[in-house]
Amino acid sequence: VYRGILPSGQLIAIKRAQQGSLQGGLEFKTEIELLSRVHHKNVVRLLGFCFDRSEQMLVYEYIPNGSLRDSLSGKSGIRLDWTRRLKIALGSGKGLAYLHELADPPIIHRD
Repeated sequence: VYRGILPSGQLIAIKRAQQGSLQGGLEFKTEIELLSRVHHKNVVRLLGFCFDRSEQMLVYEYIPNGSLRDSLSGKSGIRLDWTRRLKIALGSGKGLAYLHELADPPIIHRD
């Protein structure tokens, strides 16, 4: 994942498909269609994409402070008390419930 800045100054995260990825063009298009329909405050937003023969990239809103995994494990240097951890768990659960039950079609998160 790369960090970038749009001409407007907005920070973005760019997820580039790995070279030799087994994901084909049709699968990538399907993923874009699904992700473009997801609108929930606890799920990172897809802002755009690049779909070229040689490149497949997804552009997301940038979330500062690293990954949730790094924050929970202490690798990010951020210390989370149990109250904050509980809020994160509840927010994550709400985001997953949205993906599983309210998204059309339902999206099962695997990452």
